[in-house]
This record gives sequence, C-alpha cells and structure tokens, in this order.
Amino acid sequence: MEQVLDKSVFVNGVIVFGAGNIGKMTVFLLRNSGVSRVHCFDNDSSKWGVKLFGSLRCEMPSLIGRGLPVLIAIENKVVKREIREQCQKLGYKQIYEVDVARLRMEADRLSDKEYLELLFYLRIGKELDVNCPKTFNEKLQWLKLYDRNPLYIRMTDKLEAKEYVAGIIGEKYIIPTLGKWDRFEEIDFRKLPNEFVLKCTHDSGSATIITDKGKMDYQCLKLKYEKALCTNHYKVGREWVYKNIKPRIIAEKYIGNANRFKGDIVDYKLMCFNGKVRCSFTCTERFLGKDELKVTFYDEDWIKMPFERHYAADTGGGVSKPSSYNEMVKLAQQLAHDLPFARIDFYEMEKQPYFGEITLYPGSGFEEFTPVEWDRKLGDWLELPKRGDYLEERK
Repeated sequence: MEQVLDKSVFVNGVIVFGAGNIGKMTVFLLRNSGVSRVHCFDNDSSKWGVKLFGSLRCEMPSLIGRGLPVLIAIENKVVKREIREQCQKLGYKQIYEVDVARLRMEADRLSDKEYLELLFYLRIGKELDVNCPKTFNEKLQWLKLYDRNPLYIRMTDKLEAKEYVAGIIGEKYIIPTLGKWDRFEEIDFRKLPNEFVLKCTHDSGSATIITDKGKMDYQCLKLKYEKALCTNHYKVGREWVYKNIKPRIIAEKYIGNANRFKGDIVDYKLMCFNGKVRCSFTCTERFLGKDELKVTFYDEDWIKMPFERHYAADTGGGVSKPSSYNEMVKLAQQLAHDLPFARIDFYEMEKQPYFGEITLYPGSGFEEFTPVEWDRKLGDWLELPKRGDYLEERK
C-alpha cells in the first residue's frame, strides 16, 4: 500500500526503511507532522550509526522490534519489492511504501524555513542553524529568509538589472540587448545577427550561446525555452527574489571572442562581503559538459586559493588576471556597497569590463567546500544585518 505520512497510521511510531534522500525526506516530514517515535534502518552497513537529523541514527534491520509499521522510503520499484519481501521475512506485519510523487508535493508545501532546513540537510549533510548561523552556506540561507529588500528583485531580473546597474556605473558597461519576448514563438531570428546569446530573465542557467545562427537547432531551443518560461526558479532553492519576476526571453550581443579559455567563455565572479571584494572565481569548460565544469577561486591579489566549492578547480595554470580587474573591483564595490553579500559578474572585451549579473545566493547556499573549514572562513567574512531591520519570512 502506498501512502504519504498519515499521522493516524503512525501515531505509535514508525520504522523508515531507507537512508537515502527519499528516506531522509520521509523522516523530516514525519517529524515535522508530529510523529515523534521514528526509527530508521537500511541494508547499507556504511550508513549504520550515521545520524539522520538530530539524534536519530540509522540502525541495523535486525536490531529494531517488530511491533511498529514499516514505511519503505525508496524510489526504485524493483528494490522496493525486494525490501518488502525482506521485511516480511523479518516478521513485520504492517508494511507501507512511500508515494514518492506525493512526498515531493508534501515537501513543496513546507514553509520556506522548513524547506531550507530539509534541503540543507540533503545537500550539505548537516542541520541548518538559522538562529546562530556561522558558515557561508548557513548565512546565505539566513539572508534568503530575513533579508527581503524589494529592490533585490530588480537586481535579479536579467533585464531590469541592466537598467539598474547602468544607473549606478554607467551604460558603457552594459551588454546591448537585441530583443525581448514573452514567448519563444515571438522571436524573429531573421532580425538577429549570426552570433548572439539567448537567456531567460527569471532563472539561472538558461543561457544559450549561438555562434552560427544557420546551425542552431530551432526545435531544441523551442523546447528548452518553453520549459524554462513555465518554471518558477523560486521553487528550486526558495530564493524568494525569483518568485515574482516576469518570465521573458532576451537576446544579447555576443562578446565572447575576446576572452576565451580552453575553448570557453570566461566570466569573472567577484564575491563582495559587506561591500568589499574578498575573493573571486571563474567558471571554465562549462560547455564541455556538466561534469567538466571547473570553478577556481582567487584571492584579492589573484592568487589561487586552496579550496574548492562543489566543483573541481582548474588543475593547470588557471585563468590569467583580467586586464581590467582593478576596475571590476571598483565597479563591484559600487554595486554592492550597501549589501550584506553579493556576487557581481563581469566579462572582459578589449580590456573593458562588461556587467554580467548580480547573484545574491551563489549555488543557492547548497554547495559544499573542500576542505570544509573554508565554509566557516568565508562565513566569518560575512556580517549579517540585525534581523529586526528586515521583513520576516513570508510563508
């Protein structure tokens, strides 16, 4: 029988079989609904004794009594059938299976704070402390919840941000916009140059570089942007700034020929902590495939830093310091001077920087550091404002 966390069924407690992400979601939602007596076991011996939220530890199947119902929290149908047979042989009488689709719907209905607590554990592997955040990732979650300046929406909108930034640092740093559309079908590609960039205004990661219009796959682009226009990026990591941005497609002038690195386009991402650039990073080889992406951090003197964040760093000589780096720093600090944290991105063409975007929550605050102590070191650089100065979490 499939079901989703019916408290009346598990009023006396429950045993969750599965210590993967589905199992962890199940445990979190059960506890969130008020089921206090929760056990968890898994066949993977490497997970035995490992904590799953607070004091709850994964146990060996043979160590748990048989008086409680079992809830199989595994997605694979074949494995679920095998686990059911195993539980029957172990003597369990009440055996249920999690309805994974409904489980995810339950997670979507969580408040922002609850959802971030769940996602933080799934991605980072530790409990989120928003009452006394110390690490960089924790502080980004705090900012999502409590620093809700309406101006941030304009900074995040890929089209509105251009006008906002031009008003501060000048129009000469803005990449020209070639067109804007509400629907993909409205784009008249005949009026666009042979090279251009397409992107959505309301999300992250939808940019497409077209270097030869005659070779572009129209149907593939159509499917990509139809899907993107229907996706609310807020739901991915509860970054509230994306929630009410109008979905549009824009085309920009392509400026990538001047700053290629191993066949890729480089943008320079300056990390501003309380208005000061403390480090920067570059993303290279991103169009060779997701697994090939290299993210390399540099200090204020453009010396490679000894840590990685989720993605591997470039193992070669790295990216040369851009000619206009000092100007980029000056511009970034103008744009971020009154912000707790912001990442300001630039491109460089013929030694002049061009604004890319403003990002308030890089990686949505869910990218792990290696070595892990750098999460705390960057967190120490970020001084949070007083919570009373900002709007409370909007549920």
